[in-house]
Amino acid sequence: MVWGGISNFGKTSLYFVEESLNGKKYRELLLEHRQEIKEIFARRRWWFQQDSAPCHRANVTKQHIERNLTKRILPHPAQSPDLNPIELIWANMKVFVERRRPNNKTELKDAVKMAWRNINIKFIRKCIEGLKGKMEKVIKNNGNVL
Repeated sequence: MVWGGISNFGKTSLYFVEESLNGKKYRELLLEHRQEIKEIFARRRWWFQQDSAPCHRANVTKQHIERNLTKRILPHPAQSPDLNPIELIWANMKVFVERRRPNNKTELKDAVKMAWRNINIKFIRKCIEGLKGKMEKVIKNNGNVL
C-alpha cells in the first residue's frame, strides 16, 4: 500500500506502508508528513479529503486531523472513489507501473516512485478541477450511480 497527498499546489512524498494500516499508524503517518502537507498549502484555505477507509473515518482520527492539520475535512461518501481526485492519480500510476512489468518488490517500488515523479501539477489540477462537475452530476442524479 502507498500513501501520498495532492493539492493544486503540489504533492507530498510517497510513503510505502509495509504493515497493516490501522488508525494509530495512519495518525502517525499524518504527523510524520505534517510539515510537508502544511508547506504544500502554504496558508491557503484548503480542505482535507480522504476516503472512508476504517482508519480514516474513526472519530479519533478526525479529531487528530482537526488538531494537527485543518478543521476543514471534506465528507466523503462510502464507495465513491470517482469523487476523490487522487484516485485518478493512482489509476494513472497503475497503468505506468503495469507497463514497466516489475518482477519483484524492489522493481515495483521503483516503478511506483517513478510514476509518482512523473505526475505533474497540470495533471493534478485537472483531476481536482474535474471534481466539481462530477459532484454536480451526482447531486443531479440524487446520489444514484451515474
